[in-house]
Amino acid sequence: MEPDAANPLSDVRLAVTLAPLGADAAESIRWCAQAGFEFIQWSATHPGAQAADMDGSSRRGVRSALVSAGVAASGVDFVPFPESWERADQVDRLHAAFLATIELSVALGRLPVTIDLPARDLHGVAMACLQEADRTGVPCLRLVPPQAVPDWATASAHVLGACLETGRALAGGLDPLSLLTACSPEVAHIRLVDVDSAGRRGVPGALPGGRLDWRACTLAARLSASRTLLLLDAAGCADPRADLVAGVRAMRGPGAVALSSTMRREVRA
Repeated sequence: MEPDAANPLSDVRLAVTLAPLGADAAESIRWCAQAGFEFIQWSATHPGAQAADMDGSSRRGVRSALVSAGVAASGVDFVPFPESWERADQVDRLHAAFLATIELSVALGRLPVTIDLPARDLHGVAMACLQEADRTGVPCLRLVPPQAVPDWATASAHVLGACLETGRALAGGLDPLSLLTACSPEVAHIRLVDVDSAGRRGVPGALPGGRLDWRACTLAARLSASRTLLLLDAAGCADPRADLVAGVRAMRGPGAVALSSTMRREVRA
């Protein structure tokens, strides 16, 4: 969709999380390109596209599919089930999966890996993962706000930035824009997820009754010095592709409401 000169949000950099779009990753990548997305966010733990199942040829195939479709990868998600970090019988498998995620990141140009850090690192596996990313020069983004605040402070030395998830913030009673201001400038990605009064998650601009002020968050990303990347995540939507198209139209389409100069000043502040 072409940018609308009257809409200050029309030229923001948009990515889409690939996981909700189906098990056929190559077809989903083509759809993203046709829908006008510039970037896709890979999920290293999504069935059908798991990094742990890839060999060198598979990783090169991912890169080829992206180049053929004319889109770029924005990063790789590593978000296992929270309880996996604390289960002794999952430690080796979890560590191997992260090492495979690092290999995929390197194959795609050392893209940032978004990781949901555990509250406790009982077996040292999370620290081992971060140290391996540090050793190989792969940046890690911590998911903010976390499911639970980590109590192992040394993790921060190996994490180079943050990915703000607005849906989690809303569900936790936090103001995403205030959180964005507090975490800036370490926020490299903003994962835009809306939440309604019943707790349903959806795509901003497509979820009826959504509580997220996505215009303000989007403008904040546009005005940031690093031009923070926005990720649209349709996980949990009944029709992810239709909702993503509706969300993009709301952000970029003709007739979108332009932000006032007053809101611009507030966001800058």
